Amino acid sequence: MASSSPSNPPPPAERAAEIIDKLPSHPSLITKTGTAILGSGLLATAISHELYVFNEETVIAVGYLILFTYIAKVRLLVHGPRTLSVAYTRIPEDG
Repeated sequence: MASSSPSNPPPPAERAAEIIDKLPSHPSLITKTGTAILGSGLLATAISHELYVFNEETVIAVGYLILFTYIAKVRLLVHGPRTLSVAYTRIPEDG
């Protein structure tokens, strides 16, 4: 996402495209927006039928999820993707 000053925000179409690009799914626009709509619809249904009650435990769980995601991203940035591939690569032995 390009940084912009508060006095000059990006156009709405560009901002919407950035948000849609960040959604996890296949590159198709329909599957990306479908994932967001399905998730929010299921959550709204569960809350309205009192299948799920939003309480302090939910806030703590979301906080932990954000913290662990941040730690994983920082660790990946520090060590880089190369260390992940090195762990799975065998060096052939000279015979």
